[in-house]
Amino acid sequence: METFQLAGSGPVYYEKHLVPLLFGPLAARLVALVDPGAGETGLDVACGTGAVARQLIGAGVRVTGVDRNPDMLALARSLEPGVTWIEGDAQALALPAASFDLATCQQGLQFMPDAAAALSSIHGVLRPGGRLAVAVWRPLHTCPGFDALTNALDARAGTAAGDVLRGPFALGDCEPVRELLSRAGFTAVRVHNYCHPIRFASVEELVRSEIASTP
Repeated sequence: METFQLAGSGPVYYEKHLVPLLFGPLAARLVALVDPGAGETGLDVACGTGAVARQLIGAGVRVTGVDRNPDMLALARSLEPGVTWIEGDAQALALPAASFDLATCQQGLQFMPDAAAALSSIHGVLRPGGRLAVAVWRPLHTCPGFDALTNALDARAGTAAGDVLRGPFALGDCEPVRELLSRAGFTAVRVHNYCHPIRFASVEELVRSEIASTP
């Protein structure tokens, strides 16, 4: 999944097409779950263009965003200079131990080669009593629009193309995710299922948005 990276115009289209319809509203849900307080310190892992970090800033949190993609971070910096943006690896965070009150990771964990290492690294930089909210997609078949698009890619462009779109759904089963969190040292792990409907103007718009905004 290390190849699921955007470059060139990809981050701009991602921010333009997918954040307003999908990642922005879902960021609001994730931020509500982590229950931020003004003056707290927050870490947004796999921050992308900053959809979650910007909402944490809006809640009065002092935010650090970490991502390994320099093009996504460049756009994030231009949109919100109030966040400390860092290019880095979530699996080995170069940050002080016990320095954050809360952490978030929206749709990034499934792309990390070693999700267990990433969660352990996040746990290490949280203060005692700190909290983490992680969002991952449910199984592909629960997202019928993307399921149909994946099947079309298989049929028209080959399974290698379809596999790119399957990647985001790699951690769709909640029990392995719960176990990963527990092994990393997190306690009181709770799972929330949330359905967010999105509406594109047409099937063509869905396809064009995905082509422009993903590898």
